[in-house]
Amino acid sequence: MLAGIKILLVEDNLVDQMIATHILKKQDALVTCAVNGEAALDAINKYVFDVVLMDLQMPGIDGYQTTRF
Repeated sequence: MLAGIKILLVEDNLVDQMIATHILKKQDALVTCAVNGEAALDAINKYVFDVVLMDLQMPGIDGYQTTRF
């Protein structure tokens, strides 16, 4: 269903990140993970993604601020 879709998963909780990655990869999505807003911005500047799944409550630059950039 998600075969070939490039997803950036931005999640600071490693357990949640592992669960979400597992579910998405079972659907054949191509998943890249970022642990915070800064890492998400770096990834977005380097690669092209079809979808960004953003955690809104993270330390440092939160999901709301990251989305504004």
